Amino acid sequence: MATVTFEVDVAAFEAAANAFLTALIPAIRAEQWAVAEEFNQRVKIRTPVRTRRLQTSIHVVESSPDSYPYTDDKGRSFEGALDTTPMDDDEVIVGTNVPYAIYVEGGTSKFAARGMFAVTEIETAPDLAVRMNAVPERIWRG
Repeated sequence: MATVTFEVDVAAFEAAANAFLTALIPAIRAEQWAVAEEFNQRVKIRTPVRTRRLQTSIHVVESSPDSYPYTDDKGRSFEGALDTTPMDDDEVIVGTNVPYAIYVEGGTSKFAARGMFAVTEIETAPDLAVRMNAVPERIWRG
């Protein structure tokens, strides 16, 4: 009868696991921010422009409270803060507080929907899961 004996260095394993988790959270947040910024830029590209108010107001929010001052092409100033309270620690939002944005996005009886957010979401959703799921493997492999 043969026996095999091995030892596990629990302290080393625990240290490696802690190092992995310590690196994982910031890496996930960084990837989440990068994805949100790309989403933000794609939405802005699709946004119709008259005064640039709507396009300029679209931004990424990572934490509450949000403050986002901006101006349109006519030099008028606006506060673009989104009503995001409360936000979870793992949440990033791309949005606008311009009152007419919903009509541009969804359309009305007088003009067609532009779907800046909806089309971008459909376009980017498949890549989002792939990118976020790759983060832990990237950290694990170093």
